[in-house]
This record gives sequence, structure tokens and C-alpha cells, in this order.
Amino acid sequence: MMAVVFLTTGWASFADCPRALSVFLKQNEVQFLTMPLPLTPGVTNAVVVAYVDEAGRTLFARRTGEVGKGLWGLIGGKADPGESILQTALRETKEEVGISGHGFELTSIDVHVDAPRSKIYRVYTLIARPVGEARILEDRHSDMAWLDPQNLPQDVFETRPGLLQKLADEIIEFHRAH
Repeated sequence: MMAVVFLTTGWASFADCPRALSVFLKQNEVQFLTMPLPLTPGVTNAVVVAYVDEAGRTLFARRTGEVGKGLWGLIGGKADPGESILQTALRETKEEVGISGHGFELTSIDVHVDAPRSKIYRVYTLIARPVGEARILEDRHSDMAWLDPQNLPQDVFETRPGLLQKLADEIIEFHRAH
């Protein structure tokens, strides 16, 4: 299942989305994931992936960068110009933890305003099954762990309160369906 909606702020599911838009996105998910991301002046496209293993746990890595330093976060990063959501997801996860994935589903599109740094991010969140053995390959992370989405630690990076709880519900549904 794909739960997605375009927002100026926040996170929503298909239940919050006009029916025509939700039907369109569900029917066109493959094309949407593979077309180049829109280039919007002043907005950085980013993609994160919630990789879900066979036990239903999600891969998190402890961040070392300026934003969210020391917190657990999903794997991902900024899109290069001309990349699609799927290309960005595959490149970033291969660079960061050496894995690929399959069964990608788009779960949300969120706009995050980082006011202290005067930056705007359009964040696409995917769920997928991992392919390969995850290991830290870049200094953007100090540690990694497969975490239970229903029992996440307090030190998890989220751009908005409640975002990860909604994602946890999607992860559980994804795990049951796959």
C-alpha cells in the first residue's frame, strides 16, 4: 500500500487525501518513483528509506552530521539533479550502508523547513525490503541497528513530532503484506 500526499507542511496518508489524487498516485506509483524529481528553486529533494527485514525490524543509523547529530535516522540523503526517487534511494543506500532493495513503496512526501539554516527540504519516504548485508561505509553514521518500529528509542531523528509513529504503522502494514 502506498500512502502519499503532497503537502506544504506535515505528513498525511491516503485517508487525508482527495480521492482522485490518491487513486492517481496508486495507479502511477512506478512511473512516479522513476521520473526525475522536480527542481524547485530553494527546495532540496531528499529521499529516505525504511528498510524492513524479515523480522519486521527497520534499519536505522546514528547520524554524525550537523543536523540530528547523535540521533538514530533512516538511511538516505539528497537527490542529485535529474535523479528519480528510486535512483536516489538506491545510490544513497549503496553509498551509506552497501545494500540495495526491492519492493519499494512510497509512504509519504513531507516538506521540512529548517528555519535556523534557512533551508527547505522535500523529503520522500520509502519502505522496502533490503538486499545484501548492511554495514557502515561512510562517516555520516557512527553506528547502525535494526530496530522495532513499535519500540523506537527516544533519540530518533524526526522532522516533525508524530512522523515516525505514522511511519511505524506503515512499516507494520508493509511487513504483513510482504
